Amino acid sequence: MHTLISRLTSTDPTTGYFAMAAGTLQLERLAGLGYDYVVLDAQHGSYSAHDLADSVRAVEVGGIPAFVRVSDCTIGEIGRALDTGAAGVIVPLVNERTEAEAAVAASKYPPLGLRSRGVARTSEFLTGTLEEINESTVVLCMIETRHGLEEVESIASTPGLDGLYIGPNDLSIGLGGYGLGDPAIAEEFDAALQRILHAADAAGITVVIHTAGGEVARARRAVGFRHVTIANDLNHLCAAAAHHLAVSRGDAGGPSGT
Repeated sequence: MHTLISRLTSTDPTTGYFAMAAGTLQLERLAGLGYDYVVLDAQHGSYSAHDLADSVRAVEVGGIPAFVRVSDCTIGEIGRALDTGAAGVIVPLVNERTEAEAAVAASKYPPLGLRSRGVARTSEFLTGTLEEINESTVVLCMIETRHGLEEVESIASTPGLDGLYIGPNDLSIGLGGYGLGDPAIAEEFDAALQRILHAADAAGITVVIHTAGGEVARARRAVGFRHVTIANDLNHLCAAAAHHLAVSRGDAGGPSGT
């Protein structure tokens, strides 16, 4: 599992899956499908502090590492997420370098940061020397506001930061649109994506972009994004369930039957 950080910083593409619902059975099965990692959304998802450790463990049982999208860059929030055995954290709404510095400090043990040691689980990502754990812990900061975009070069150059994570929907809103796909900001949005890519490349760090599905992920790869996350379990479950309901009623091109 420790090879994930080297893959995220290499030219090899990776594909993650984004999960909002806490449930060990589906997380274990999702992790076994062939994705490179699963992101557990502790910002907008249903993960309580109690759920998180079991959810990270379920992903590990499936054979891949888990990331946690935390709700902020505080030491307590990030420390609790990493103490579950998560491979790293995704920090939302980072607008300035000072916030990126705080995220790195909260994620790394001294002398690189301020993380407190509190090992409650036996996990590969909690095993080894402090130096080894620091090296294998991934810190990604989300660029999803106009302010963050304006400061992206400074954020990207933060020492110890491993990469940027793009939240396209919130970034679209931050640029003045109603959401992802608003034609009024299409050119500005595309320029923003390229600016983030260039800032990360100049700083020698990676970029991961959030996508709604496989077709979108493939399109993003075609314009330079090697690392994509496909989202999300709730939307995909509801879409599949709605499709099967429509087919059962003969409303979606399926046989009506008797």
